[in-house]
Amino acid sequence: MRFPVGKVIFSGRLMEESNLPTINSQFCIIFPSKKPRLRKIGPVTLDNGESIAVIRLKRWLDGFSGVLQLFGIHFPLSIITIEYKCKKSSQQTNYLFKYKKISSKIKFTIIKRRYNLQKPKLSEKILAWYDQNKRDLPWRAGPGKFSDPYYVWISEIMLQQTGVATVIPYYLSFIDRWPAIGDLAKADLDSVLHEWQGLGYYARARNLHKAANEVLKNWDGQLPEIEEDLLKLPGIGPYTAAAIMAIAFDKYSLPIDVNIERVINRLSSENTSEQFTKTNIKSRLSNIMPNSRFSDFVQALMDLGAMICRPKKPICIKCPCSSACGTFLSKSDEKFEYKKFKKMRKELNGVVFWITRNDGSVLLRRRANSGLLGGMIEFPSTQWRENEWEHQEACNFAPIRANFSEIPGVISHTFSHFRLKLRLLYGSSKMTNISEGIWAKPSEFKNFAFPTLMKKVFIHYRKNV
Repeated sequence: MRFPVGKVIFSGRLMEESNLPTINSQFCIIFPSKKPRLRKIGPVTLDNGESIAVIRLKRWLDGFSGVLQLFGIHFPLSIITIEYKCKKSSQQTNYLFKYKKISSKIKFTIIKRRYNLQKPKLSEKILAWYDQNKRDLPWRAGPGKFSDPYYVWISEIMLQQTGVATVIPYYLSFIDRWPAIGDLAKADLDSVLHEWQGLGYYARARNLHKAANEVLKNWDGQLPEIEEDLLKLPGIGPYTAAAIMAIAFDKYSLPIDVNIERVINRLSSENTSEQFTKTNIKSRLSNIMPNSRFSDFVQALMDLGAMICRPKKPICIKCPCSSACGTFLSKSDEKFEYKKFKKMRKELNGVVFWITRNDGSVLLRRRANSGLLGGMIEFPSTQWRENEWEHQEACNFAPIRANFSEIPGVISHTFSHFRLKLRLLYGSSKMTNISEGIWAKPSEFKNFAFPTLMKKVFIHYRKNV
């Protein structure tokens, strides 16, 4: 079958093997026969990992094979795609460019996959899939409506380092208690921290409370619609600001979470075991962004990564992007396993003190507002360090002098960047007045904001004493 005279664009992503930022080179086509006839070949510029060669042809035959010869290239091509553009139309025809790289030569075959001038864009396919399959999440608005910016903000903060299934009940309880920014701003910090128990990363709750007060003071209780203003608020970084701009305000923005990162890298058929900069991923994402429905599109990519393009065993047969997915078309099994290098967590040790007085009250204290578990209630403890504590050495850090005995067993807890092992010492004291601390009976513990780690200490004590 013959097609109208036009131009073919070869484009290839490159795996960098040189520090040279830009290399000018030339592509040459060697055909085993005289058809199709080559009229002109264009120069190639390799810049920022992209190469483009424009070749003008008198005609192009479906199923034709040839050899692509590369001269002066210092980067090996990793992926090559082909696109046919007719002179008389801006619409495109979809082709598959099958290739096999042999040294500097690439054997190729052009196969017409679908001759459809009305072929929908990738973004349209993704949005159509989203309209039929989107997740029902409590912070999302109904069809044709935009989500409340406050709801989006709370959900995005909660979803940092925490899965959707875990977040939903906490989110519903949080919004029920403080349905607007003004309500959160007027709330007591202790009550916010108490509500946050179990989610971890308590700095998020402290920053939420602080930011709510700033929004109430400076923006009349409404989240600002300018990304630069959002970034001024405590706890809102580049990703959260971009997510709020796109999801809540339907503005063009490029938030990159783990799901979107995985989808974009697989579409590009990148080696997903390596780390890629957010700038490169944003550049790829911008290439497929639609001209409207930014809120829906960003959430569609998030859902696609969570439901279909999963880290392991993606369901490619149900994916709306499979016909344009470099990983799927290359059938590279190793690229389907999406892994990130995990840093080794260091291990720290500490000793915690269970100190009682005659009326059965236990000594508690509040941690400093800054730092890990800031502002939370804890049982007094030593510092956390890599070396284990000797018994007498640890007792010197106790807030009250007492005869301490050790409770058998170890309390283990994992933070994002280290593992902690605590030993528990218990003792009694006749002192009633102390400069820093709170005496409370175990029946009153429910009124305090304990982190999960301290709840483990309490359970360990009850089981072993």
